[in-house]
Amino acid sequence: MSSSTENPSVSVDALLTVLSEDLDVDRKRLDEIVLKRTLISTDTAHKSADSHAQVPLKALTGGRPVSDMNVVELRRLMEEHDSTEEKVIPFLLRFCLGEFHYGQRATPLLPGQHPAKETVEVAPSDDTSDTHAPLSNKHNSPSVVFEAFDVLASESRFNHLHQVAGWVDLDDKEVWDRYVRDVLDGCVQSGDRVFEAGCGVLAFLSAALAFMPDITIGGCDGAPRTVRLVKKELAPQQFKDNFFVGMLPDCLNGVADESWDVLICNSVFQYFASHDQALETVNEMLRVAKKWVIIADICSTKYKHLVEGAVRTMQWTKDLPQYRTYEKSWWDQFDDQGHLVSIRHVRVKEYARRQQRYVVYIEKNGRKKNTQC
Repeated sequence: MSSSTENPSVSVDALLTVLSEDLDVDRKRLDEIVLKRTLISTDTAHKSADSHAQVPLKALTGGRPVSDMNVVELRRLMEEHDSTEEKVIPFLLRFCLGEFHYGQRATPLLPGQHPAKETVEVAPSDDTSDTHAPLSNKHNSPSVVFEAFDVLASESRFNHLHQVAGWVDLDDKEVWDRYVRDVLDGCVQSGDRVFEAGCGVLAFLSAALAFMPDITIGGCDGAPRTVRLVKKELAPQQFKDNFFVGMLPDCLNGVADESWDVLICNSVFQYFASHDQALETVNEMLRVAKKWVIIADICSTKYKHLVEGAVRTMQWTKDLPQYRTYEKSWWDQFDDQGHLVSIRHVRVKEYARRQQRYVVYIEKNGRKKNTQC
């Protein structure tokens, strides 16, 4: 992660390492693709007779290796000039992080949407060749997801981890930090062990650690590349082994009963294939939790028309499958099991979606405790 607390970012070196390992592409070859095939139009080139003259990216870094830069720095460098049509860096971003937050997605396609493509392409290392070598899309993420992340990754203003994670409308990190505090709502205490199901690039957990540095964190995510980035760069050294790859709900099967104080899941439930999958996930989270299960950013069925309208009007989400919504009464079943369920909306007024989304708090065995008093 960048040393700057103002604009934390993933390093280009981490992206290249994860991509080369995952695709079994030689790292040197991949570096050459990025350094030579990312061509930048310079001011000098514009003034020359050949308006299409371009120079390699490495010619504009002042001798600094591109792999030493983080993504934000690289975007800014490319923004100063006219970036290449090939957009190698957005390709790396969408390929490494493209499954994040959508690794769980299995909701049905809407009319006019298309199923997953089998391959993704990148230019080969042979500069004389006009052909493209296909790279297997092992995880079969829908092609629209890659397109959506291409839009997201090419926007240089997205500097913070929560924006890389998909919260692009929150451009003020202070608002995001307040959102995290509000969602936790005092349920996490000093020294607690906190596990996030669908942890992504640690946007939520990193914010929690910032104001509660003595907690222990862990998590799982459906995107292998994202988890490798977490282990390599984003998670504190002492917590790296607490993160693993897996899809909800099955990925929690190997986690011991009541081994974590608080289980959190933020903005994932809208991506489930069915309410049955959501039910299994909540039951698994309750098994693993000692005290609390917190499920945030649940899309309310009452405001389904607003939720779907927002998805269709945002450029980076307009082609994604529909979100799954939940009636507030759906959560009563956990109350009936002896847990204490409460529901509320986020109190951070700057959070534009707070009307149509809500947070669920389940205090494990809360009703049983009250009965015994």
